[in-house]
Amino acid sequence: MATVLFVDDEESLRRAVRAALGRRGHTVHTAPSVARAIRCFELYEFDGVFVDVWLGTESGFDLLSWLQNHRPRLAKHVVFVTGDVVFRATDNRKLRALGFPVLGKPFAIEDLDAHAASWTHGSASSDAVHPPPS
Repeated sequence: MATVLFVDDEESLRRAVRAALGRRGHTVHTAPSVARAIRCFELYEFDGVFVDVWLGTESGFDLLSWLQNHRPRLAKHVVFVTGDVVFRATDNRKLRALGFPVLGKPFAIEDLDAHAASWTHGSASSDAVHPPPS
């Protein structure tokens, strides 16, 4: 099973995704912001990342840029999520053309599960920092 990070500024959605993917056997960490996500990358290894496009005053693009510079293998395992209808109509095609899947909110947990399962077939975590000893 995969170890994933779900980044979204909606606390209730973070809790729901953690519980649902956890029941499917995945290890799920969550973060409400880019800064907290980066802290998670410093502490844990991940197979992939689900990131909301709009994170309050930040964006998922900010996190993608950080990943491309600091965790390039993991940057290839990013799935964007968004509830913005205008975004989906315009930028969705651009992200897909760049190779990044986009899931609209509400999304099916099966879609998250499918992406997480695919990430374990060639883990992206080899360029991540190992977790600190307990």
